[in-house]
Amino acid sequence: MILLQGAMILIPLLLSLPIASLMAFSSQSAFCNRFDSRKVLPVPDKPYSRELLVSGVKSIAFSDTSEVIYPSHRNFIVSQDISKIPPLDKPFTYTKKIVSDYLGSNRLWLIWKIQKGYLLLDGEGLGVHFFSKDFQHVSFFTIWYDKILPPRDRGGEAPEFEIRDFRARFLKKFNKAGKNKLTGLVKGPSDWKGLEDGDYFLASTVEDFPLLLLRCLKENPGQCFIKRGCFTEGVRTNPKNITGLAVDGKSRLMLLADSEHNRIEVLKFFSCSHVVSRALLHLPARLKKVAAITISPDRSLFVATRFRDDYYNASLFQWDKEQWLP
Repeated sequence: MILLQGAMILIPLLLSLPIASLMAFSSQSAFCNRFDSRKVLPVPDKPYSRELLVSGVKSIAFSDTSEVIYPSHRNFIVSQDISKIPPLDKPFTYTKKIVSDYLGSNRLWLIWKIQKGYLLLDGEGLGVHFFSKDFQHVSFFTIWYDKILPPRDRGGEAPEFEIRDFRARFLKKFNKAGKNKLTGLVKGPSDWKGLEDGDYFLASTVEDFPLLLLRCLKENPGQCFIKRGCFTEGVRTNPKNITGLAVDGKSRLMLLADSEHNRIEVLKFFSCSHVVSRALLHLPARLKKVAAITISPDRSLFVATRFRDDYYNASLFQWDKEQWLP
């Protein structure tokens, strides 16, 4: 009865509105469910195009306000100060190499700086190495993934039968995915809805499951399990082509690197149950194959490419927040 009374009040009100107002309301609703923009990023100037120590970087993150870290396929981790432009004859003056026997030569390593040290995630072997601040190996644990849950909704956890169905679908697609199942790692902002301090987002190559939520234990940061699969809407990037993941905490935006189309897809995070595609950022044509992405503390976007460009011999490119934000 209450619903009927509400409808009787609402219908005359809508009919009294001008047609232009109704059309505007309709277009705004449609606007919320489609891409807001398709932007081509400008070619970075020389100071915003940097040379990395090695080619083929597969993940990159900030360890400080001006220092990036990235694993190499040559069994070492690179720490490079990008605030200093080295002389041309000494391009790696401000670079440190940390050799580690734990790095396999052909693995896809995902790295992230934490308060206690560093997490190094094996995207193929599905394990997490925990290193201290001075890169001493502390622990290794396999990632648990067979108890994954669907996102929580307003009513709480899903019913048991939905959880069983969700897990069965995930595990079936997970087992069919390629060698590198996890291709992006980033810390989830603790002020985002539904997230806790030990939560990380994972980009995955698993069909229908491009975005996963990883939970790591506070007492042992290297002991992690895949907690949930997030629901995404309108994502155009094929999961098998995702090569990186980044988040901008202030705008609640998530970025997926698409190696096939050499672009970045921008998603809006409302909750793990509601992540919506918002924009496409196309990289300049002369940048060769996006391999990894990250966002700096000042919200600049950094893109590492698989190959160096033919102009600056660079493989790390930067855009200020005013340039990349949709």
